[in-house]
Amino acid sequence: MRKILLTCLASLFLHSVEAQKGHGYPITPIPFTQVRVVNNTFWGQRLEAGRKTTIPLAFSKCEETGRYENFKKAAHPSENYKVEGFSFDDTDVYKTIEGAAYILQTYPDKKLKAYIDSVLDIVATAQEPDGYLYTSRTMNLNILMNGPAVNVGKKKKISVMNFIT
Repeated sequence: MRKILLTCLASLFLHSVEAQKGHGYPITPIPFTQVRVVNNTFWGQRLEAGRKTTIPLAFSKCEETGRYENFKKAAHPSENYKVEGFSFDDTDVYKTIEGAAYILQTYPDKKLKAYIDSVLDIVATAQEPDGYLYTSRTMNLNILMNGPAVNVGKKKKISVMNFIT
């Protein structure tokens, strides 16, 4: 009986080790760039709509609503600047770039790539040397959001203590 029990335990152990080698999942993942979606199918139509309509519209709305202007102002701070739109509008620019970048991986487009590069140039100029990027704060250091600031060198940054209570 003991021999049978040891054999069963050894078998289970070896099986679990083997399952871990293959991560226990019978399907091998592939990069999304190797997936081909057929046109005129549900997903093919969604990707086409995103590529031809949604992404260009999202970029045009970023231009129209001044989202890029916030980055330009942040690159050259001034006490005269005020936030245009909401303080979190930067995220629309980031998400649109992300969606367009995914589309470029499967549908190369030189014009779209050049446009994304031009937007990234605008965004990059606003980024602070330490990597920080929040246009609402950076464009006018005298405008404080969420309470008093803490002096950090020449710049003011929002105190974490304002959020810990």
